[in-house]
Amino acid sequence: MTKQIRIMVKAPGQAPEVRTVDYNCNDTSNLREIVGGYLQLVQILPDIFVAIDDDGKLKGYEPNMLLIGRSSIDVLVGTLFFVGSDVTDEGDFISLTDIQIFFIKRLIALSDICSDKSKAQAKKIIADQLRRGPTVITFGGDRV
Repeated sequence: MTKQIRIMVKAPGQAPEVRTVDYNCNDTSNLREIVGGYLQLVQILPDIFVAIDDDGKLKGYEPNMLLIGRSSIDVLVGTLFFVGSDVTDEGDFISLTDIQIFFIKRLIALSDICSDKSKAQAKKIIADQLRRGPTVITFGGDRV
């Protein structure tokens, strides 16, 4: 069953944009087109995920923003999107609420990689991660 959901899309070096997209849990091809590959989901709150290209670092995508956890920092690359998750319905994607959008905009403002210096530092972190092998993101994530 296809439904429309509201997501927030963030491309490297650009302001975030709220979009309404079609969503079908059995066919995520239109969502994969946004990020440019297979989806890797990173849970940032119980009811919010960020979706990135699972192979974005290997593909050499531009740094977008930092994801900072209790014990790790990761550089998110390429175009990504934030989506709501229905915690009562097996984690199905749902529309972001106005409050979630407000929170995400503040998160992006704190962690956006936009200066040349921050891009260079992010690329160094990525190179180090790729040299060491697969990155383990301690926030969780599933390949969709």
